[in-house]
Amino acid sequence: MPDYDAGPIFGSNYRMTEIVAAMARVQMKRLDYLTKKRQALARHLAKELSKIPGITPPFIHPNNTHVFYRFTMKVNEKVLGISRDALSKAMKAEGFAMSQGYVKPIHLLPLFQSRRAFNNTEFPFKNNYYGGNPDYSKGTCPVVERLEEGEVTLTDICQHPYTKREIDLFLKALRKVLKHKNEIR
Repeated sequence: MPDYDAGPIFGSNYRMTEIVAAMARVQMKRLDYLTKKRQALARHLAKELSKIPGITPPFIHPNNTHVFYRFTMKVNEKVLGISRDALSKAMKAEGFAMSQGYVKPIHLLPLFQSRRAFNNTEFPFKNNYYGGNPDYSKGTCPVVERLEEGEVTLTDICQHPYTKREIDLFLKALRKVLKHKNEIR
């Protein structure tokens, strides 16, 4: 698809090679161990974060299991006294990466905004089998847009090989940043 630069496209090829499959097969034996480790680290982190007004750790319904591929938290700038973006930058300066959002809401990606997909055609948005006209405009999904633009941040601090020690260092850095938030703004 020459000259296509609109971001994700339909029909991505996620087939893996034999070598990657062989590595994945071996790693699957470690899945339960790694998941339980991430969950324990996330429980510790969430418990401590819940003590900080303005930061909300993820809610996990009792009937669900979260594997914590990434640890998500919501930042309330008014309560915390510092924006998510300033917090993320300050934490990075302390040695702990935090994202500024996650991914742009799907409906706002160039693919949907331009309604051009395959070889820069309007298919499947306009075709003989579909007569609809979905709304992909900004404001269509206000909650996800608000979260992405200023409230959600993620960290990999619960990933292997991190331990409770790194979680505690992360929390120490966070408390330091919050103590000096007036200087950061």
